[in-house]
Amino acid sequence: MRSPTINITLNRLLYHGSCFGLFYPTLAYETVHSKRENNNGLCGVYTAPRWLLEGESYYVSRTHKLLKN
Repeated sequence: MRSPTINITLNRLLYHGSCFGLFYPTLAYETVHSKRENNNGLCGVYTAPRWLLEGESYYVSRTHKLLKN
């Protein structure tokens, strides 16, 4: 799997082809996942409910379409 190309001035992550995402929200989203894994350990992450793990990350990064960015 190739890493995305980062363009900070445009706030974009360019994936393969023409697919892109926003850099800063993606960074916040992944940081929440990493922080939770560091605090709870790998076992704690896999035993927590999925809605809690994803919901917290989406809320902090404000990337989910239901949050009305």
